[in-house]
Amino acid sequence: MIIKKSPEDFVVTEKTKLNLNPAGRYSYFLMEKKNITTLDAARQVSRHLNVPLRLVNYAGTKDKHAITKQAISVYGCKERNDLVISENLKIYYIGQGNERLNLGDLEGNYFTIKRYLGRRECRLLSQPE
Repeated sequence: MIIKKSPEDFVVTEKTKLNLNPAGRYSYFLMEKKNITTLDAARQVSRHLNVPLRLVNYAGTKDKHAITKQAISVYGCKERNDLVISENLKIYYIGQGNERLNLGDLEGNYFTIKRYLGRRECRLLSQPE
């Protein structure tokens, strides 16, 4: 049995509760990354949005060799659009809020894992209904 031939074989989606407030000081984005660490992705977001790295926060680090989807908060960000930062990194605007994300704020992770049994392919899911 083979697991994870490519990043597409392992998808992690973070579950995070965000308290939205249109007047909030933090912008929330869904960050989708592939083949880069969470810290490297945060650095790229920081450069692209022209904000210090310390103002880009997330609730947990995710696997580098996977497709991962997680919320990030950016303090004082004026951007309200979805952005393609690179081939392997996209952010999608969610809304505004008053609280930054901190490590451990996530409620959990959902996984989609593809495994290979000989020539057959099986997909294992742990996604919410």
